[in-house]
Amino acid sequence: MKTRIFKTKFWLDSKVRSLTPNSRLLFIYLLTNPFVSLTSYYEIDNGQIRLDLGLNERELKKSKEELEKNNRVFFYNNWVFIPNLDKHNPYWKSPKTKKAYEEELKNIPKEILDYFKRKIDSTIYSTPKTEIINNKIKIINNNNINNNIFSESNSQSNTSIHSKDNSQRNKNNLNILSKDKIETSSQKKEFGNKLVNFVLEEFKKRRGFYPTDEKPRQRAWNLVQRVKTFIKLHPNIPELINTPEKLIERYFIFLSKRDYFGNIENLYTVVRKLEIYFGLIEKKIKEEEILKRQ
Repeated sequence: MKTRIFKTKFWLDSKVRSLTPNSRLLFIYLLTNPFVSLTSYYEIDNGQIRLDLGLNERELKKSKEELEKNNRVFFYNNWVFIPNLDKHNPYWKSPKTKKAYEEELKNIPKEILDYFKRKIDSTIYSTPKTEIINNKIKIINNNNINNNIFSESNSQSNTSIHSKDNSQRNKNNLNILSKDKIETSSQKKEFGNKLVNFVLEEFKKRRGFYPTDEKPRQRAWNLVQRVKTFIKLHPNIPELINTPEKLIERYFIFLSKRDYFGNIENLYTVVRKLEIYFGLIEKKIKEEEILKRQ
């Protein structure tokens, strides 16, 4: 089970007190939900947040805007960045968690890191300084709160991954099918379930190789959770896609017909494009509801 230090003085913070109840609830949720990682960054979609907190789309949007305005949390493309999280939970310092922290940080897309860096360049936070040495991210102790330096994923490393030919990918197929290193036994069970395998096989069936993500099973699990959440939030979803297996299969069929599909080599991109597909489904559901009323 993941743990986070949650200090009781949270409730004495004047900025926290000034937040509306919904924004305060969202802030606490973003600090403590199961998707939180060792770093200050992680992925979680709006559907999951709405399902867990019972907020509607307008309420969630308003709360996110309030948290950003107060420099508490920043959002971008289903990614969350909590600037002071490393300060209160310094996993980058401990010998037991430093390696795992570095791995998580290395797997965050450069686009995401760059966006959040630009977003808070005008603010001051105690964020661990990082740099890339010999294709590895090195964490450097940084107690000066005036420094605001963020690590960036190595673009050369990413390029080398995407330049692999099919023969090289096939050598790694056995490694892809084996389970990623997961922290808890419950997560091992989740990451090894049949829906995760289904996602990996659907990808291979359409592209001819397994995804090149650092942790493909974790990405697949993330996709499965989003699909499950979407189905729960839409009880009137068409029968053709009313189960995770059906929706996932139809989604890959949808992707395979896109012009850009030939360039997709990882599940990170597949997960990002999921919101487009969800939007089309929601539009179709609304159209059918309007026709029924007429």
